[in-house]
Amino acid sequence: MGTQISPLQMMSMLKDKSLEGFDPSTVMHGPLMETGNTPEAKNDIMIEMQTYRKRGKMHLFWEKCQQQAAAKDPYYANNFRGVNFVVPVLSPSDQEMPFFNNSVILSDPDDCEHIARTHVKKQPFFSALLFQSLIATTDNKHWARQRNYLNEVFLPKSSLAKIFPVSWNRAKVCAVVS
Repeated sequence: MGTQISPLQMMSMLKDKSLEGFDPSTVMHGPLMETGNTPEAKNDIMIEMQTYRKRGKMHLFWEKCQQQAAAKDPYYANNFRGVNFVVPVLSPSDQEMPFFNNSVILSDPDDCEHIARTHVKKQPFFSALLFQSLIATTDNKHWARQRNYLNEVFLPKSSLAKIFPVSWNRAKVCAVVS
């Protein structure tokens, strides 16, 4: 078996884009707010996140981040699940080497609605696997063009209304036969 490379070793080899421009970890809750956006802090956080991820329990890590934030911020005392927070991530890409960045996890319903309406650019997480497809594109113009081709699929009353009666009748026949 080969030797494993720690996130700290990877950080010394890969670009850290969280250090370019605005860093949300300086103003938002999350594990980096306490420790600072340093390679050592990210290393510890990413190792902890990996233990949760391996068990399929990332939601518990996120909940822990929210509970810790709510304990420090009275605004969230009665609604810890509404805390938005920042975590470090290693982002794969189909256009460049993987890179480190920070990811904002939105949980507040009003914030989610606002962002969903005003910011449609996808994160590059899936583009390494799904390339520049409808699900994974990071090019907003490309996404809008593809989405426009499929608009009718997303409008069930206009596209599916014609086949609903046929499907309903077939389902009734199948239910009687079985």
